[in-house]
Amino acid sequence: MRLRLFLLPLFLGSCGEKDASVTVEEQRPRTLFDERSAGNILDQPPLSWRAIPGDQFRLKNYVAGPEEQVQVFLGQTQGKVLENANRWLGQFGQKPETSLEFFGRLKVLGVQSYLVEAEGDFGGGMGGDAQKDQALVGVIRPQKDGIISIKMTGPVDAVAQVRDEFLAYCRSLEVYAPQYLEKRPAEENESK
Repeated sequence: MRLRLFLLPLFLGSCGEKDASVTVEEQRPRTLFDERSAGNILDQPPLSWRAIPGDQFRLKNYVAGPEEQVQVFLGQTQGKVLENANRWLGQFGQKPETSLEFFGRLKVLGVQSYLVEAEGDFGGGMGGDAQKDQALVGVIRPQKDGIISIKMTGPVDAVAQVRDEFLAYCRSLEVYAPQYLEKRPAEENESK
């Protein structure tokens, strides 16, 4: 009995300690375990879109529209806004633009981004087969080390049917860790 009473003060003695605070003075590099979602980008696609596996270039990948004829993907890559926009236009046989003034604007993840649209015969891109009567609606968001691209392609009529959903999807994107998507002034990433 004495042993039990003796141990009781030991256990109760630690209950009166004050909380200690910790100050973090350095940061470690981000790892995959820190990410809650690919690229730390949170998205909420329309319920009618179906997620499909991505790859090293596509962080998010969906099929949408009538008979799932439309492909939608979100990726992060190197490069500048104008060169990527012109590559997309080139996939549809359109001439390159010399200025970003040609493109529409849309705010994505808090940054002014560029809207690229094209119609015609799609050259295939990334080793795919050429297809007739296709359309593209895409958004390119500049960031510190490259761009975020959100792109939708498919038959002209099918893309037209989901265009508004796509633009709403782009506007609704959020980021889990905004410090990793540093804002880069558009003029630094535009036409070089």
